[in-house]
Formats: sequence, structure tokens, C-alpha cells
Amino acid sequence: MYTHSRIKRFLPYICSYLLIVTVSLTFAQGAYLLDDIYEGPDYSNPTKMVEFKGDLYFGARDEVSRRELFRYNRLYGASVLFPDDPGYTSPDYFIVYKDKLYYSGHVEGHGKELLVYDGTEKIPEIVAEIAPGDDGSEPMELTVFNDKLYFCANDGTHGSELWVYDGANPPQMVADINPGSAPSYPWNLTIFNNKLYFSAADNVHNTELWVYDGENPPEMVYDIYPGTSTSHPKFFTVFNNVLYFQAGDPVYGIELWKYDGINNPTIVKDINVGGYSIPSDLTVFNGKLYFSAMNNSDCELWAYDGENDPAMVADINPGSGWSQPKHLAVYNNKLYFSANDGVHDYELMAYDGVNPPVMVADINPTGFSAPENLTVYDGRLIFSAIDGVHGRELWKFEDESFSRDAFLGTFNEGEFEGLWYRDAFQGDWVLVTNTPADQVAGGDLDADGKDDLIAVYTHPDFPGVWVKYSQVLRPDHFSDETHIGNQCVRDTKAQ
Repeated sequence: MYTHSRIKRFLPYICSYLLIVTVSLTFAQGAYLLDDIYEGPDYSNPTKMVEFKGDLYFGARDEVSRRELFRYNRLYGASVLFPDDPGYTSPDYFIVYKDKLYYSGHVEGHGKELLVYDGTEKIPEIVAEIAPGDDGSEPMELTVFNDKLYFCANDGTHGSELWVYDGANPPQMVADINPGSAPSYPWNLTIFNNKLYFSAADNVHNTELWVYDGENPPEMVYDIYPGTSTSHPKFFTVFNNVLYFQAGDPVYGIELWKYDGINNPTIVKDINVGGYSIPSDLTVFNGKLYFSAMNNSDCELWAYDGENDPAMVADINPGSGWSQPKHLAVYNNKLYFSANDGVHDYELMAYDGVNPPVMVADINPTGFSAPENLTVYDGRLIFSAIDGVHGRELWKFEDESFSRDAFLGTFNEGEFEGLWYRDAFQGDWVLVTNTPADQVAGGDLDADGKDDLIAVYTHPDFPGVWVKYSQVLRPDHFSDETHIGNQCVRDTKAQ
């Protein structure tokens, strides 16, 4: 008997020994555990998700792997890509460039460098050893601009600076913004008006707003916090052809700023007079700019239409309590985020732009689920969350009834020999019986308009056609007595 995690680790590599049938089942709206990658209460902690060639890629760990590159799709569920190559760990900063997946990853003997994966069975390759030796160049902030890949890296000589890669020639440092071995730490790389904007520090101004046009040397846009102090601009977001960001100056503190690409950056509004509003998670939704901000020690969801003063959307956690919205993402014409309403702790909430925000799922009824890394994939909202039972794992939310696939597969040889079943929710391959089926099929045997899972056997212990009828909501597993089917149709053929 095998756990689902073991077959998931090897299923992508042994499909030639497997016959699989797929049927479509109907489920209710809501939040569901998509995959318990690290079984039990331990955390797999999936992060930095990106879609590549139809699958979802991210960093995670399970009971066998260190933090490695994982892939999720509806057939395999979530599985580590290269279980036999443990030297590739700590994947981060994923981006798709020229039909390949680039990311920062640690390789034994090389440290953390820029890696590339083509989506095949070939293990990822090091693009270039920017910093020779075990330390690595620590590439971060990967961003595509003018058909080139830009990132922050440290070659061991110049400190962390801005680098560029064209997909063919070795990566090159764009400029030594902070001369010598001191780092400039280019961060928050964002495209605006066909230029690359970022925060960086030189040997005079500390961290300020910078720009690079792709040809001339990068230059500082404006010294928002004059002298050696830092404005530390971040959360760059383009809205109505203007660049918005969080920044601090000696007059207003940390507030919402804007830059039109021509005039000097200016503060939008002193939201928290005499204090800091610290606007964060800037996100464009339904023609407005939304963000989390503080006002009189109350951190709530705010909106700005580009003309009138920013305004608080709702006091989600009434009174002086903080709802502290985080991880804003747009899905199916609604704004989703994590927030604390004062009753349920940090849970998944939604805002339609008109009515007050509402909690859409109490994932952890006894504590907080703290949804993070909200990502839209395959028509669903994917994120990580804690339900109090499984640790931080991969979850999904769908805001209406939906149809998804369920699978029945039979291995005819090898260590996974037998009949396997996987429901459409968690990617859990369950061993039904050690005896492989002669045939697996899908068909509407009960004439309810929905496909059923069918296994055909000539085995003397249970000959005939065994059926697992489709149901609305999550289907039950196969019965304890036979491990397969709610009903047996003896000595008949699958339709």
C-alpha cells in the first residue's frame, strides 16, 4: 500500500505504464484544499506561483524533499519535478521568458544562481555562474523589459547591481550604480512608459526612485528624501498611466506617492496626518487603485480613483481593530485579499466594488488561515493557507459552481501495480485495489447527464463492470468491502 505522495512523486515519469480515464464532476463554490503536499500538520509552504506551459510552478517541500521546484496540474496533482536530483533547492523569483522558465535557485557547489528550465524531463541548467564558487550571485527581482531579462545580482566584486540577459549571450551588469563593492540593491523592477523603474541606492543618496531606458546609464529620478536618508519607494503599480508607490519623506512620513514620467514625484495625500499611513499591496481593480493603509492607528482597505482624495472602503474590523488587508488579487471581477474582521481572524475576503467586503471562506475556524500568494490559474484562485490540520498548503477558491475532473487509472506492472483513484480536489491518488483493471472507461450509465467512472474486471474475485457514479459535490471514495464502486453490474460491458 502506498500513500498518494509517493505515487505523485513518480507519476509524471511512469505514465507509460498507466491507463487513465477522466470524467467531469460538478462541485459547489467555496474554498478547498487542493493538495496536502507535506502530509499532516507540517508546512509545505508553497510560494511564488507562476503558470508555465499550462502547469503551475512554485517552490515547496514535502516529507522527502528539501525546498525544491514543484509542479501542479490536474492529472498529477502537485509533485516535485526532480526527486532524484536533490542538488537543486530554494527556487524563487519565477518568470517565463522566451518560452522557458527562469528562476533563482541553489545548486550544490555553485550557490544560488540564475537557472532555466525548458519544461521537459531535462533538469534545470545554470544560465551563468555570475559569482563563481559556493556563494552564488543571489539573483532576485526577475523582470522582462524590451525582450531582455533584468534582475538584481551580486558577482562578488560589485555588490548587488542591475544585470541583463538576452537569452543567448552571457548575462552582463548594466551599471555599477553604487561604485565599488557596495551594493545598490535594485528592487521593485517595474515597467512604466517603456522604461524600467526601480528603487536603488548610490554612494550619495541612499534608496530612491531610479529609471533605465534600456540604452543610457540608469539615473535617479528624484531625491524624495533629500540627503543620505532613504525614501525607500516600493509597491510600484501603474494606474491611469501614472506610477504609484509607497515612499517616505521628512514632511509627511510614509505615504502614497505618484509619478507621471515627466514632473517630479508628488505625494497623493497625507492619509495619516502626523503619522504614517504605510500604503501597501497596491492593486488596480475596476478602474480604481486599492491598497492597505493606516489612519489613526486603524489599518483598513482604501481606494483611489485618480482624482478625488483616497477613501477608506470599509471598516472591516470595526473600531480601532486592524483588518490589515494583505495579498490583494483580482479574480472574476472581484478583489480578493486576506483580512481580519475581528471575529474570524485572517481569512479570505472579497469585494465586488459596490457592497461591503465579505468573508468568503472560514478556512481555519479555530484560528487564522492567513491566505498568501493569491494567484489566478485555470479559472481558479490558487493560494496557500493554514486550516489548523494540514499546515500551510495549496488551496483553491471558486466563486460559483464548477466542473472539474476526477480520474481512474490502472497500473499494469511495476511497484505501483493496481487500480488508483483521484478526486478533483486534492490531487490525492488513492490505491483502490492491488489488482489492475483490464479496462478503465467513462460513461453515463445511470442516464443522469453526468459521466461515471468505470472499471472492467475479469478477475475471479470480482468479475464484471464496476461503477463509481458521479455526484454533485465531492464524491465518496469506493466502498470498504470491494474498494471500488457503489454498484456492480455483473457480466456486462462498459459503455
